[in-house]
Amino acid sequence: MSSYDLAWLSYSQAESPFSKKTLDYISAINIDEDVKFIEKHFNVRPICLRNMKICSLLLQIAAQRGLTLFEIGKIICRPDDDETKPSTLEQLVEKSEHEVETEDFSNVNF
Repeated sequence: MSSYDLAWLSYSQAESPFSKKTLDYISAINIDEDVKFIEKHFNVRPICLRNMKICSLLLQIAAQRGLTLFEIGKIICRPDDDETKPSTLEQLVEKSEHEVETEDFSNVNF
């Protein structure tokens, strides 16, 4: 049994393209501003804020490239048949973290 259920993934509307109005709304999201607001007013763990930022950026990039909400949800969610298998997004984040940890930044001028 799944520990969560994103029922909206099964809605037919999730497979429809975003409207122009919705795309405009998504592109106007200022995730950095939202994170600052949440940090100021709520006690939220940094990992949660990081995940919120990652998912918001994914939404913006994927919507801009024409993906539907269903397709974006499939990137974020673990497979129904094996909840222990990381989602595509989890795999990408893990790979990125590994790249940063093993990268030599000694020659980079900041």
